[in-house]
Amino acid sequence: MKPLLLILALALTVSAQAKRIGIDTEYDRFTDTTTIRNSQSIMPVRPGFVLFETVAHIKGKYTPGVTPTEVALRVESYSDRWVFLGHANALRVLYNGNERYSLGTMRRISGEVTERGVIEVLYLEVSMEAIEKLASAEKLEIQIGPLESEIKPEQRTSIREWLALFREKPRLVPPLPQKSKP
Repeated sequence: MKPLLLILALALTVSAQAKRIGIDTEYDRFTDTTTIRNSQSIMPVRPGFVLFETVAHIKGKYTPGVTPTEVALRVESYSDRWVFLGHANALRVLYNGNERYSLGTMRRISGEVTERGVIEVLYLEVSMEAIEKLASAEKLEIQIGPLESEIKPEQRTSIREWLALFREKPRLVPPLPQKSKP
């Protein structure tokens, strides 16, 4: 009975998190910071799941083309057990099947046991160039501690859409034509 309740609790957590899938923008007026998060990538863990997110923080309110003050990769795990505890949690990348990169060690920013299971959050600041490289891969696999997963083509497309938010320039109203001289 207890495993069934845990699976039911995890299912409720999954449905509560479903609204966070995709690109989400949130402004905090107390810190004057905008957070733009892409939570498109989901990796299953038995039982439970892991969100793989790209996160950008911008000072002030978001406008198209603005450069983020901080860019990071964030991993959020919901499971019946600790997934990352006791591991170094280095973020390793296999790019196009043959190029290997180590982006650094993800730091734990939270970890707790709740009535719904174990929730862990890892975080690693990276450069915008690193995320652009990840998004441009034909095939991308990642390893974080004990977890290995492929970032699927539609997930890389979502990361490219997120990146485009920082390249777009605000649309300006074209100037009025000048009067021609007689």
